[in-house]
Amino acid sequence: MNRRLILVLIFAALVRIIYQEGMLSYGGDFHNGSDSGKYLMIAETIVEHGTFGRSGEDGVQPEYNRMPIYPYFLAGVFEVFGEGNLEAVVRVQIVVDLIMIVGLALAAAAIDRRLTIPTALIAAVIPNFLVHVSYVLTENVFLLFFVWGMCACLWAIRGVRPAMLLLAAGICFSLALYTRPVMMFFPLFVVPTLVYALVSGGTARLGKALILAATPAVVMIAVAAPRLAVHKAELGHAVFTSQSGTHIVKWVYPCLRTPWSCSSHGEAWRENEPIISARIAELSE
Repeated sequence: MNRRLILVLIFAALVRIIYQEGMLSYGGDFHNGSDSGKYLMIAETIVEHGTFGRSGEDGVQPEYNRMPIYPYFLAGVFEVFGEGNLEAVVRVQIVVDLIMIVGLALAAAAIDRRLTIPTALIAAVIPNFLVHVSYVLTENVFLLFFVWGMCACLWAIRGVRPAMLLLAAGICFSLALYTRPVMMFFPLFVVPTLVYALVSGGTARLGKALILAATPAVVMIAVAAPRLAVHKAELGHAVFTSQSGTHIVKWVYPCLRTPWSCSSHGEAWRENEPIISARIAELSE
């Protein structure tokens, strides 16, 4: 690995540790609130019962809303460092972030090797990265898989073993999908973009480019299929997650009918709630 890149990674680690210690010294918390709580509840259930679900008064209930990778990541940290050790979680997330920065640097090198170190330096200090690495939230782990998938795509466009790299990209994007369900829409962007890039860059003719570009999407569909089949068998609905539906009715639709700041989405949500409750009551469990 480039010596300068190693120095950037050391710098990035120190910045993140300082930021996290600063959070604590000013009364901050690694627990984000509602979203952190959802993932922690599932992780604690995994540790205590060995089941991906939520513990409650009625026992352990199966989980159809959140994606599994981040709760299992949390459970793994708790198994090693002690249950509920949030400081250990954010410290491990620093390591995850450093691996992500390496992926960003390599992705930049696929475009122009002169961009490698500047890209890594920018990633080391981007405020958004500092914040999310210090909360118990999925963004940190999601970005790891997403960035490495994009890195594989960029090197494939350059003609470096495109079939193998696009297969690897599909695996990375699938792991990102099982971390955050928003990735289910990504094939709509990545397939046509890859076709254009492979053809215009001279890496492949149109026919071969279509096959290569479809590879990540096909892998994602194949990886998602077992979850769809399980939900179909258990619930009668072949849905990947209920989380995306909740986001649409609680955030997307209300925000579309409010000012650009989305400041009054709560009013729209209260108006929609009786309709949504009635529709949900018509569904099976």
